Amino acid sequence: MSLELDAQKRRAVLEADAHSGAVRPFSIFCKTCEEDIDIDNATPYHMAAWTKHCRSVHGRNAEEADELYERALENFAPLTVPFDGFGPQMRQHIISRDPLVSEITLEGALCSDCNQWIDLAGEFYALDVWMGHVDTVHARPLRESVQARDAALASFSATDNDFTQPQSSNQRTRAAENAPSPLTPLSGDDNEPTLSSDPPLISQSSTDQISDTPAPPA
Repeated sequence: MSLELDAQKRRAVLEADAHSGAVRPFSIFCKTCEEDIDIDNATPYHMAAWTKHCRSVHGRNAEEADELYERALENFAPLTVPFDGFGPQMRQHIISRDPLVSEITLEGALCSDCNQWIDLAGEFYALDVWMGHVDTVHARPLRESVQARDAALASFSATDNDFTQPQSSNQRTRAAENAPSPLTPLSGDDNEPTLSSDPPLISQSSTDQISDTPAPPA
């Protein structure tokens, strides 16, 4: 069992084991022994301690271990591949149908399990960020994530009417720059502000009215 494999592949090998139950980054529940086996290593899904446990407690030989290793890698499908190329509408649909999501917006999702707001602002409905959260924080088994994805895809329709096509930050900036400025009417009242730097225009009739007004007594 080599550490040259990345964490997803090591996890897939551990989950494929008939003795394993819940597989977490630093512990594995042995269904046969009905106890957690600690992985005393800083590397997530390190397989050495589990391999030693299966060999010493369950009598697994090297040939059986190699067969399990090869079979798990043959069936391995990384999470990043199925999600590549999905547009924002499908990413929104997959995240919103996840059992751990209680609320979703263009730039974030609320995790119902840990009650944390997961920032997805790097990309609208950033699916890889959400999957990274459930993987590292909740150690959800790969098979459960795939099942949640498949269930969402089965119910997906491109004509969903609850989707709003997001604008990129550049699009929003351009829209704000091109928006017409509000026109503030000019007024002769000195108490009202005006956007014009020129003095207010006074009509001839107004001038006549001002000159005809008698001056107050001294």
